[in-house]
Amino acid sequence: MNECPGLNKSIGRRIAKLRAKKKLTTIKLAKEVGVSQAQISRLENGKQGFRVSTLNNIAKALGTHIGYFFAEDETTTVTTSGDVASFELPPPDGPVSIPTVFPAADAEAP
Repeated sequence: MNECPGLNKSIGRRIAKLRAKKKLTTIKLAKEVGVSQAQISRLENGKQGFRVSTLNNIAKALGTHIGYFFAEDETTTVTTSGDVASFELPPPDGPVSIPTVFPAADAEAP
């Protein structure tokens, strides 16, 4: 189980927000996930750590990918294809520096 209170609260807020958007009660979500309503409440309030398997089941019940709960912010779009998740991040506020991985074509060989 996760022992990171800040992360628990962040994930809990996202669960609660998405559950409300889908118009699901904690009771209905709990039934779909196979846990108690009290556990969903504790998770949403950041009062309890989570198992990855439970978080994955919550994500499926809410129609999202588990990666949604870990995305940097809520403007990050998570799309899936099979078992692969892709994250589309919002544009940066300023210029982005990308380090050169390969030498330029016109660079001299060592």
